[in-house]
Amino acid sequence: MIWETAASFVWRHWKLFLGGAVAGVLIVLLLIARGDARHYKALWQQEQTAHALDLANIKAASLKAIADNITDVRAKEGDAATITENKQHDLESQLADARASAAAYASSVRRCPTAANPGSNSDAKVSPATSAPGSTDDAGMSVIPADDVRICAENTVKVRGWQDWYGQLRDRYNQPPTLTSVP
Repeated sequence: MIWETAASFVWRHWKLFLGGAVAGVLIVLLLIARGDARHYKALWQQEQTAHALDLANIKAASLKAIADNITDVRAKEGDAATITENKQHDLESQLADARASAAAYASSVRRCPTAANPGSNSDAKVSPATSAPGSTDDAGMSVIPADDVRICAENTVKVRGWQDWYGQLRDRYNQPPTLTSVP
C-alpha cells in the first residue's frame, strides 16, 4: 500500500519530480562548469605569469648582450688604437728612413756622372739643367727628379704600412663570434 500511495503521488505530480530532476542535473552541470572555469582561469593566470617572466628574461638577456657587445667594442677600440699607434710609429720611422734613402739616392745620382750618363768618363760633369724635372743630361738620358724619388719612396712605405696595419686588425678581429646561451 505504501508503494501504491507513493506511485499515485508521483503519477499525479510527475511534472514536479521531472522539474526537480532537471534542476538537479542543471545544478550539477553548473557546479562542474564553475570548477572548470576556476581551473582554466588558474591555468590562464599561470600562462600570463610565465609569459611575463619570459619577457623579463628576454629583456634582461638582450640588455646583457648589448652590454657585452659594448664592452667588447670598447676593448677592441682600445686594442685597435694600440695597434694603430704602434703601426703609426713604425710607419713614421720607415718614412724617415725612406726619405733619407731617397735623398741619398738622388744625391748620389746627381754627384756621379757615370750613373747619370753611363757612356761618359768619370771626369764629366752633369749639366745644371738635369736638376729640373723631365730634363736630360748632355748624352740625352733622363734624370729622375729628387721629388719624384721621395714621393715614390713615401707612397711605397705608406701602402705597405696600410697593408700591414689592416692585416693585423683583420687577423685579430676576423674570428668567429662566441655564442652564449640565453638563460
